[in-house]
Parts: sequence; C-alpha cells; structure tokens
Amino acid sequence: MGQTPRRVMLATPAHDWRADVRFFDSVLRTVKLCAEHGIEIIPVFLPGDALVQKARNDLVRMAIEASVDDIFFIDSDQFWEPEWVLRLLQYPVDVVGAPVRKKADDKEVYNVKANGPFIPVDEATGLWLPLAVGTGFLRLSRDALEAAWLASDEYTNPDGSAGRMVFDVRVLEGKLYGEDTILCGKLADAGFPIYLDPTFTVPHVGMKVYEGDFVAYIEGLQKTETVVAANGDNWGEINRTSTPINEGSAFPQPRKILMDIPDEPITTVDTIPPIFIGGAGRSGTTLLRVMLDSHPNIACGPELTTFPGVCMQAAQTLGDHPHDPAAIGDGFKAILDQMMEPYWLESGKPRVAVKTPHNALVFAMLHLLYPEAPLIHIIRDGRDVVASLLAMKDWEDPHTGKTIDYTSTAAGAASYWVQVVTTAREVASAVRGQYYEVRYEDLTTNPSSVLVKLSHFIGEPFNEAMLDYHKIPRDLSAEANAEQVSKPVYSDAIGRWKQDLSPQDLGTVMGIAGPLLAELGYIEADAESA
Repeated sequence: MGQTPRRVMLATPAHDWRADVRFFDSVLRTVKLCAEHGIEIIPVFLPGDALVQKARNDLVRMAIEASVDDIFFIDSDQFWEPEWVLRLLQYPVDVVGAPVRKKADDKEVYNVKANGPFIPVDEATGLWLPLAVGTGFLRLSRDALEAAWLASDEYTNPDGSAGRMVFDVRVLEGKLYGEDTILCGKLADAGFPIYLDPTFTVPHVGMKVYEGDFVAYIEGLQKTETVVAANGDNWGEINRTSTPINEGSAFPQPRKILMDIPDEPITTVDTIPPIFIGGAGRSGTTLLRVMLDSHPNIACGPELTTFPGVCMQAAQTLGDHPHDPAAIGDGFKAILDQMMEPYWLESGKPRVAVKTPHNALVFAMLHLLYPEAPLIHIIRDGRDVVASLLAMKDWEDPHTGKTIDYTSTAAGAASYWVQVVTTAREVASAVRGQYYEVRYEDLTTNPSSVLVKLSHFIGEPFNEAMLDYHKIPRDLSAEANAEQVSKPVYSDAIGRWKQDLSPQDLGTVMGIAGPLLAELGYIEADAESA
C-alpha cells in the first residue's frame, strides 16, 4: 500500500474577487511540482469578504476541519516559483515564512518585524529568527495551527457557524499591532519559534510589480546602522518578558483536534454541471445573470473578472506542456472550482452559474474542463453594443487602471464586438449541443418565452421568479449597469444606435461589422455598406 501523501492547504483570501493571472500560474506549477514529491496541494481561494482577518480565520477553520497537515498562506496579489513552496515545506520546523516586498513607492519595505537589522540565525537550520513574519507567504504545521486556534477567542459567524479570532488586531500599551504580528505572538508564546527563509523575496503585484532582495536590504542597514522599520516607522519592540502579546492567557501545548467527518456523499461545485454565460460587454450579460440568479436552483453571483484569464493561462500552459494535459487540466479546474465555490456555498442552491462577458472568449477551454456545462452566449446588435461602449469612455481595466481601448473609438468597439461574437460562435460545432445563443432583443421584448426555452436547455424547470429579478435584494455594487437591472425588463435600449452614433461612426461600424450583422440577421445582406 502506498504512503498517504502529505496534504497542504494553499489558503488565499481575496476580498475583491480578483487575483493576478501569474498567481494562478504559480498555483498550477506548485500543484504539479509538489505532487511529484508526494505532497497534495489543496488550493482554497476565498474571495468576497472585505474583512481580511475574518477570511483568514475562516481559512484556518476550513484547514482544521479538512485535517490537512499544513496550511500555507499566500496572498492573491503575488506570484512565486514552486520550488519556494517546496523548500518551506521541507524545513523541519512548524512556522516558517519568506519576505515579501510591500507595495510602497517611496521606500523599500518588507513584511518582517525585528528589533533591529541584526536578526538572529538558527544554527541548526540556517533560518533567521525574526519577531514576526507576514502571512503573505507563510507555512504553519498542523500542530502550530491548532495551537493558534485554541489560543484565540471564540465568536459566532452571521450564519451561526463557530469561528475563532486567530487573526486579530490589538492595541497594546498604546501601539497598534496588526493580525500578522498578533498571530506570530500567539505562536511564539505557545512554544513555536518564528522562522524566516531570507534566500528569496516574493514579488508583490500592484500597479506595477514590486520586487526586492531582502538580504541585500538587511546588509545595507547593518552597514549604515540605519534602522528602517518593517512597518514604515520603526522596527518596533515585542518584549515578551515585560509585555507578552497574550498576557494572562494560558496556552495549551499543541495537540490534535479530532473532528467528526460526515459519511454522506460530498456535494461539490460541479456535482451539477455549472452554467457559463458570456458575450461582448454591454450585450445584456448582467440582465441574464440576475434572471438566472433569481431561479431557486441557480446561484449566479458577481462577475469573476479573472475567470477568463485563468482559462487563457490554462490554454497557454497546455500548449507549452502538451505531454501532461490531464494533470494540467485538473490543476486549472481546481482553481476555477475554488473561484466559483464561495458564492455557491453562500447561496445554498444546488447549482452555480458564472457570468463574465469574456467567458465567450474561452468557451473552448471551459468545455474542455467542464464538458457537460452549458455555454450561454448572449448576442446584441453590434451597432447598439458600439453605441453603449462609446458611452463608457471612462471604463477602466480593473487590473491596469487604464481606460479600456475598445471604448474609445467606433472602430475599436466594432472590432471588439466582432472578435467576441465570432470567437464564441466558432465553438458551437465542437461542443456537442452544449452551446446556446440568446438574443438580447428577444430577451427584453419576450422574456418569458426566452427563459422557458433557456431553462429547458440547461435542464431546469422554468420559474416565474426569473421574471421578478428586480424584486429580489442583491449586491449589485460591482455591476456597471446596476441601475438598469434593478428595474423590470425594458426594451428601450434596442436601436439606440440610431440616436447615439454619428453618420461617420455608423459608417465605420458597418465597414467592420457589416458582414457579421448580416449573418446574424440584424441587417439585409445587401445593406452591409449602407
């Protein structure tokens, strides 16, 4: 009988539902490398909680309930080499992290706390012994995790589940200490030294990539004897002989917590095939999203902006490594599952749907990973799409902060519409009846008929609640057209191009999109150049 693999939860909170594509590439390569060394990596991506301390507390609870051997915290705005994870997993210690360069332009700052630049070194391992290391790149053993859990105050979540304040922010003697420092204090007081591997520095992604060399930084401080703070002010002091982080608390020795695991079959996010919705931006994807989300069996949450990017990375990785498609596909599917899971679990519904316009560009990859999943393509008259896009001139790419180019000119908008619609439709013949088109014009003029047919296609009974989507409270803060989908369905926006497009812009659109408009029946074939 083979040896049971070591199980490691890779725990990532992401309050804004976003992650850099390089993060997912690092996850995939880490899963593969660790599998080769008998280590099972379980990525858990937990988005949507604005209170990052609570999200991390939830991840700790999940790790304990899942009986993993280690939890490895990695933030979603970072990327790394898989060997770094493997290296930290192989050290014979319970708590070990790595330096992460913080996102500061005016100074070089890292996530490490110490009493000065002369950080002690552990002779047995060669690792450094700071006072605290941030959780951006930090591994805890099962014993250390359980000790921190038992040392933390209990609380009850809004859903009634139990939690513990493992990550906490406190004011001690007039100084504010963040959750990373508090966690390291709990661990040290429970008998677990905090170790640091300084031989690599993890990059941090913001408006640019922040990279550094922590060893060179410390050596520079030692030479100049200039003490620059890890938190931007001073190195700070955590003197456990006079002011323990948890003064007065009794910390039990690390021990195993036995959890009861239910025997019933486990339902996962893809037990019932998920539904993927895509289409060119401003084509009605959000309207279709709230209609489906109103169905009692379907949870269709806020847009997952990085979802298509992960699929594109999967396609690129498969192209670079065609010899191992099954493992690569499984790795990326695990990431996508984790992205879909939080809203699905919160909803309590049996089935999940994902609406992101650019899903339409990756229908082929989605079909490869989820062969039974319906692919719903919503199409709108390209002239109206262009008119709507040009009205969004201040629309910014959330990843770059720059204005999206296809909202700037009629030519750019028309080319974008043609690209998205054409790419999505090319998949239809290859997906064995899993592709379905919805016309925006039909959805807004005869929604009942369209939704009855769509419900049949996805294998769900039609439900009248889908027509009353505007009566159901939901968070629409992330939607560009929240106001429109908060009202009953209306068709006033059909034909808006007649008022909004200048003759010059209309001529540009027809020159680029005319053939596709004719193919879709929006114009007569002989009117392409009109």
